[in-house]
Amino acid sequence: MSKPRVKAKLDLYDCLEAFSTTEELDETNPWYCPQCRKNKCATKTLSVWRFPDYLIIYLKRFIFTNASASKLEKEVEFSATQTLDLTAYMSGPLQSDSRPQFNMYGCVCHFGSVLGGHYTAFAKHLGSHQWNYFDDSSIHENKIPGETLGDFSSAYILFYQRSGTTISYFYYFFYWFFCGFLQVQNKIIWFHFWAENVELLHWTMTKCPRTIIMKKKT
Repeated sequence: MSKPRVKAKLDLYDCLEAFSTTEELDETNPWYCPQCRKNKCATKTLSVWRFPDYLIIYLKRFIFTNASASKLEKEVEFSATQTLDLTAYMSGPLQSDSRPQFNMYGCVCHFGSVLGGHYTAFAKHLGSHQWNYFDDSSIHENKIPGETLGDFSSAYILFYQRSGTTISYFYYFFYWFFCGFLQVQNKIIWFHFWAENVELLHWTMTKCPRTIIMKKKT
């Protein structure tokens, strides 16, 4: 009996493992080698060369094709109180004083379908470290993501801060503008100024006399 492609129960590490799994590029989907100037069978691997101090992880909830669109509502478990260790997914040099270990400070949730829906957010207070839940004008205090049924299936975007880093008062001021999102004319405006300096793409090609490393320019 063949094993199912998707586990019955997923966590965030399963998603990271799928992201970094080596993909075979065979004759039906070859890689064009700029040195040989020929299509070659190869393997493709995605990994992170260097992590930023503030990390934003999108869960792929929406699938769009030429004919249709759908939303994935499978539960993806994560911990809002335990450290997320990404050492295994880093391909660049490891700094002993700055390991890729992160603490969650925010989570945006989506309810609905691809045609329309509703956004809410969890956010951890930077001073008291208390988790709160924001739903339009309603605020529910001391509510941690993952404690309520449906949190793991509605979680859409996760926000992390590297362990040991501190946030300036400038970012503290913008924290309240964050809370996951600003809703203006039913559109979501995101603040990505914390996610800069990510060098994300690391390709390793085999069956060809060349290894290519591609980095996002900062």
